[in-house]
Amino acid sequence: MERRIYLDSSILMPLVDPNARPEQIKNSKEIIGRLNYFRERKEAKVIVSQTVIGEVCSKIYEKIKDQISLSKSLPNLIELKEYIDECPPLKKDVVNIAVELAKKDYSFETSFQDAIIVSHAICDPLSTHFITTDASILKSKDFIELVKEFYQKRERENILIITDYLR
Repeated sequence: MERRIYLDSSILMPLVDPNARPEQIKNSKEIIGRLNYFRERKEAKVIVSQTVIGEVCSKIYEKIKDQISLSKSLPNLIELKEYIDECPPLKKDVVNIAVELAKKDYSFETSFQDAIIVSHAICDPLSTHFITTDASILKSKDFIELVKEFYQKRERENILIITDYLR
């Protein structure tokens, strides 16, 4: 079975952020390395929603105030496309699930963009993993319950594994 692995912006940001901590960069590179291993063996597809790409770009532009830093980050940002197999756009069903999630979990209400990002993975019935280092997402019982609910209703073929590392 081919894995369909969704990445959160927390995995991609350290690869393009000139101010990222060394341990963040190391962790992101390890995850990307594992993903590339599975991709080369045709065992996985890496999916990064357009919402994630937008969030990464927005955060980079917020953090970088000078042209020198920007010129260092842009090649890394462009290089990210080499690690991505699909980049789905925002759709109505994703927004509807995000609204439902935000109503259940306050952390998603305060960070609605995160609700949108995880909803992409929920709405893909073939997705197998959602990888993030965001503690509020990893600890969200409502997110996990919503995934289980979709699986039990047979709206998903797989249970979605929410993790901070790919084994």
